[in-house]
Amino acid sequence: MDIDGKHPGCNISYFGRREFSFTLDNDIYLRYQSFKSASELEKSINEKCPVKIDIGPVYNVDPAKRHAYAQAGDNCFTPVERELIFDVDITDYDDVRYCCKGADVCLDCWPLMTVVIKVIDTALRASFNLGRRSYSEVLKEFFEKLLCSQKLLSVEERYEKILQMIPNECMQI
Repeated sequence: MDIDGKHPGCNISYFGRREFSFTLDNDIYLRYQSFKSASELEKSINEKCPVKIDIGPVYNVDPAKRHAYAQAGDNCFTPVERELIFDVDITDYDDVRYCCKGADVCLDCWPLMTVVIKVIDTALRASFNLGRRSYSEVLKEFFEKLLCSQKLLSVEERYEKILQMIPNECMQI
């Protein structure tokens, strides 16, 4: 259970049950990738050179071995943890943009993204009673709780580096 000698509650299989998917050149999509360690993930990224990486749910079993579990017949391959993600793509607004298409963005179409952020901001503040707290405060509190409860990081320095990346000043929207 103890992944690094410092976190006795850490489940060593946690990282290996996380799904990663890679999109390679020519829209080749590799799903259900899993890795035993961060160095194994890094090696795979260096070998395959994906143009996009998606981090998926944590499953109850290793996603790369899902076929072996499916043959057992008890359908035991299920996600046990997922993150809340807001994936907002400017390409979703091509039908209302008059200046750019696809991934191109200019100063005229950027306000559309600002509107989306304001809508999400309003919904989150109302739903979770965030009040006037800055997102940096909320994110720091969230990550502190997440990282402490899940013990996702094996080295205290990594934990501190993540917290240092979150700015102290309020985000201006």
